[in-house]
Amino acid sequence: MEKKEKQMEEKKKSKKGIVLIILGLIIIILGLVGYICYEKGLIFKTEKEVVKKEKKVKERELSVDSTLVQTLYNEVTTGQTEGWYVFWMYGNLNNGDDTKDFYSDKADENIKMQIVAHNIDKSKLVYDVDCAGLPNEVNDVGMNVCRWNSFVGTHDSETHFTKKYIESVYKRIYGSDAKLDTSAPIYMDVYHGVNYKYIPEKDAYYEYRIETGGTTGPGGYKVQLEKATKKGSTIKLYEKVVKYGENNNAEEEFTFVYTFKKDKEDIYKYVSRVKEK
Repeated sequence: MEKKEKQMEEKKKSKKGIVLIILGLIIIILGLVGYICYEKGLIFKTEKEVVKKEKKVKERELSVDSTLVQTLYNEVTTGQTEGWYVFWMYGNLNNGDDTKDFYSDKADENIKMQIVAHNIDKSKLVYDVDCAGLPNEVNDVGMNVCRWNSFVGTHDSETHFTKKYIESVYKRIYGSDAKLDTSAPIYMDVYHGVNYKYIPEKDAYYEYRIETGGTTGPGGYKVQLEKATKKGSTIKLYEKVVKYGENNNAEEEFTFVYTFKKDKEDIYKYVSRVKEK
């Protein structure tokens, strides 16, 4: 009897030991999985932790011809390499310096929407049979297409973009947490001749037109993307700018630094465009 009891006791101890070993292994595995997820960004890190980690990461240069760099650069620039309107998206038609520093978190929504306009896919346009329910005219954006037709003798169709589509473009540029301000119109060109205005009753952006025009003299800007770098979740693009006067003499030379940073959904959001100090 004593021998059997001893054997049973030893079996119990052995089972307890195995359970403890299994529990220990589970804890170790969970710890490793947690650490890997944390390092890969699958587990949320505080902003301080991200900054602390990125300070240890070395900056590396990217090819300016790479798809990623070109995609980001083309999203926030006009694509023009010279002329007076190279930076038109960053200025106000009536009064504004289009070479001033731009910070997306505190920029004028009208300016931000001009950058959105540059990224709109025209194939997303919806054509309307008439202008029923639309205001004939709206301050700063002109008259709807039907009214425009009656003034200039054209036969164009009214068009609109869905709010959902415009919001998707806005968030692609400024980050998944960015909030679209529907009060800001979409100016489609430098002269603000064709514009889209959000009409709440329709929950969409409708086309409005206004008569515009203008000319430019000699001079302007010449730009060239010279360098791109990546450090952690931040990408910076360096654009050389030369400003020419009326006699085509170089008057000023500086560098714009465009900064993009990955957001929580792994999208490179546009942070800023500033003159390099």
